Amino acid sequence: MAFIPFSQSWILVASSALFLLPAAKLWHCTQYDTSAVLAATSLVSMNYWKHAQQHTWQHTLDLYWGKLAFAYTAGTGLWFVKDRTDILLLHGPNFLVTAGLFRLSNDLYTLQPTTTHWLVCHVLFHVMLLVQMCQVAKTMCS
Repeated sequence: MAFIPFSQSWILVASSALFLLPAAKLWHCTQYDTSAVLAATSLVSMNYWKHAQQHTWQHTLDLYWGKLAFAYTAGTGLWFVKDRTDILLLHGPNFLVTAGLFRLSNDLYTLQPTTTHWLVCHVLFHVMLLVQMCQVAKTMCS
């Protein structure tokens, strides 16, 4: 991955900042650990995308922290789910769409790095993560 100029990556910085919304909700309802994980996820992602370049410590941190935070948040969210049908009907399909968008954004960047198609997919990936984080926050705070 070559350097991605801020004129393109600003939208990913902004969509990463949205993760602070469910973090704030979780903080408000005293779910401090999960709130801190989501806030850190937002900050790590924003830090990477402001000067996006592969093979940097920011890129490595974003990749590993994102996966760890996803596993932690998903596991914590599932622990709090009261209606198990929600897992099959809501969380499962959302997970599949999110994973598909992540994969598609990577594949499109590899095939066509000069287009913005990968960028759109990655923003949609962030939006789907936000939806899932909000669902987790709603479940944990109810």
